[in-house]
Amino acid sequence: EHYDSVEHSSSTTTSSSSSNNSNGAVVAAANGDASASSRAADSNGSSISVVGGQLRLAAVDGALAVQAGVHLPPWLTEPFNPLAGNAGSMAGTGADPAGLLRVYLKHGRLVDAAKLVRGYLESWQMQGPLLRGQAAAVWIPLQEIELLHASLVAGAQRASSRQLINEAEVLGLWSEILEACLQDHVTLVRSDNDKLGAVVPSGGRGLIGPVGMVF
Repeated sequence: EHYDSVEHSSSTTTSSSSSNNSNGAVVAAANGDASASSRAADSNGSSISVVGGQLRLAAVDGALAVQAGVHLPPWLTEPFNPLAGNAGSMAGTGADPAGLLRVYLKHGRLVDAAKLVRGYLESWQMQGPLLRGQAAAVWIPLQEIELLHASLVAGAQRASSRQLINEAEVLGLWSEILEACLQDHVTLVRSDNDKLGAVVPSGGRGLIGPVGMVF
């Protein structure tokens, strides 16, 4: 089971020379495809950006399939980071950060997944209420995030039982960070809903749906 490999969340994975060579080939090939798509997106508009995002996601998936602990170059992952003005939503962007979260989970990159989610939640919290009230602005893949949190907790427990103290501390810390970010997210969504409810006429609809539906 993918989530059982605590070592995948560490950058100190060892491999044979053949695995390294195969991984290098994957990353090199992905570099060409994704870079070309990125340039096309810059010159031809957002419709190509979606294609570029899909290629980058496939490149990440392919590289991790060869070696789950491989270092991913910044040019490959930075386009998945939250963008200014999108209110931190994990929906509606060509790079598909929710897709990257699923890839990280698939290959046991739990800490990378937690960092990605935290970045989007904190970005959303820093926006003004008008941006946070935009359509889909509060959307996050809650089911995957709950799976991530459970995997971090379970991974920390397994590492502790194996006397892997450092890994246990890292995974435990990120489970706590993720839980705190989620609590802050829900609290702010409720606050925004209450404020919008106070200004929307009776029978009207606010910009943000009920808390149970925003995810």
